[in-house]
Amino acid sequence: MSKRVRYFLGHLAVSFILACLVTVLVTLFWYPAPLFKAAGLAKIFFMLLAIDVLIGPFFSLLVYKEGKKTLKFDLSVIVLIQFCAFAYGFYSIAEGRPAWIAFNKDRFELIRLNEIDDREINKALPEYQTASWMEPKWVKVALERESVEVQNQVLLEEGMSGGMYSVAQSPRFYRSIENADSMAWMQKAHPVTVLKKYNDKQKVDAVLGRFAEADYYLPLKSKGYDMAVLINSKDPTWKQIVDLRPW
Repeated sequence: MSKRVRYFLGHLAVSFILACLVTVLVTLFWYPAPLFKAAGLAKIFFMLLAIDVLIGPFFSLLVYKEGKKTLKFDLSVIVLIQFCAFAYGFYSIAEGRPAWIAFNKDRFELIRLNEIDDREINKALPEYQTASWMEPKWVKVALERESVEVQNQVLLEEGMSGGMYSVAQSPRFYRSIENADSMAWMQKAHPVTVLKKYNDKQKVDAVLGRFAEADYYLPLKSKGYDMAVLINSKDPTWKQIVDLRPW
């Protein structure tokens, strides 16, 4: 086997291992299914993998020529470009990872890290000032605790933003979703049978067959695909996101 082919296979193997590690991190921790689809990540993620696994090693194979004076320089440039492209893609994925799943009014909203409104973050409770590096946390927006002046200011900002801002992006208004005084959110839920109005009946039956404890659901609003959050009216701590259209 020539040095050219050995270098190509070595470069490909290292790139493949790195891609596998990133895939595990992204799909198991940052974007657990089905949030991978809900967040609209597929395009940038598969572009990242294509650059890392294919393009870098492919260009190495093209430029590799034994005895070439600039070989080390050429290969170094390829590795550097590959690393920079990978770092940018990885940073974008990290910044766009789901940080909070916040109940707001009559729905849940998927809040990504780069969507968090950190103005006056010091007014948020300590547990909500920093997002988790693992799975997103469930919270409730408790705007009703604020003064009428603050409520009106927030509603005005939401209205003037043209849908670009939601109070669910502001951790200063977050409260625990599991406290007894926070269970009012369950009153906004819909019977799971309503899902058959917006989805194929067989698909709904298949999903509900896997989660027999679910009897109600709430919409999950996201920048990618809106989904449904199945809940159990007798156990408010049980929640399951499923790939069904909520409306």
